[in-house]
Amino acid sequence: AALEKLAQILGEDEVKDRRLSIIGHTDTDRVVKPATIESLKRLGKSADNMGLSEARAEAVATVLQASGVDMSRMSTSGKGSVEPVADNRTPAGKAKNRRVEIYLTPMKPAS
Repeated sequence: AALEKLAQILGEDEVKDRRLSIIGHTDTDRVVKPATIESLKRLGKSADNMGLSEARAEAVATVLQASGVDMSRMSTSGKGSVEPVADNRTPAGKAKNRRVEIYLTPMKPAS
């Protein structure tokens, strides 16, 4: 629901000239669930935190696209577990580190 609301905002004239950088993050736990590993492999991703973070960012882009945001405005990347915002030694910290960040920047004018 939050992404659908964001897509609605991104469709407004004031922000139609903005580019989205969508960045996925993970905690430091290894990817061990067989279903997650299989899903990452089906997506052509490595079965590790980097692959998981990339897939997380791409999933957000897919939802935004389905809600009307032009894919040409979006780029995705994964950072794995290298930029934590909280302590990975606690469940609450790990939960905060499993996230997606979205940055809006002006698109460069066509030359």
